[in-house]
Amino acid sequence: MGKLIRFRCEAKAPDEAARALFPPFLSGATDARPASYKSDASTSADGVRPGTTPCPELARKKIRRKRGGIAAFVLVFLGGTAAAFFGDHGYLDVKRQRLRHEELKAEHAARLQRVDALRREIDRLRDDPSAIERIAREDLGFVAKNEITLLLPGADPGDASGLDAKSGSGIVPAVRSTP
Repeated sequence: MGKLIRFRCEAKAPDEAARALFPPFLSGATDARPASYKSDASTSADGVRPGTTPCPELARKKIRRKRGGIAAFVLVFLGGTAAAFFGDHGYLDVKRQRLRHEELKAEHAARLQRVDALRREIDRLRDDPSAIERIAREDLGFVAKNEITLLLPGADPGDASGLDAKSGSGIVPAVRSTP
């Protein structure tokens, strides 16, 4: 059997170009290389020969690097997911804007119906003299010549439009003649 030579484990992997292919020969020394050097013989995927133990510090650094990469990926994924849900144009904002859009469309449709009703009322007032007379009688309290208007009990007391407030009578409205 030969002599067993042990090499010190370095924290940094040596530069491949600077390292000699074999360690310097010492008197009575073997040409054995440390386990961290790449070998022409069969090695595993991480560069360690089978049957040897890797440097624990290098193994810890490799595990730390893998865990750091996974943690970074998870943080980026969670940040992207949070931005997709809670961002300016995220899912929740788009949902809120769609509801607001539906409300505005319903309000717009209601206003269009009101505009159409007012246009029909305007056309009716332009063309139909009986509609003008009805508004003059009901809303303004006008009466025709030789006509008397009585307010009977049980009528809505809050509707005092057209009543003569000066005469003190709540029964007979002021008489206005249509021109």
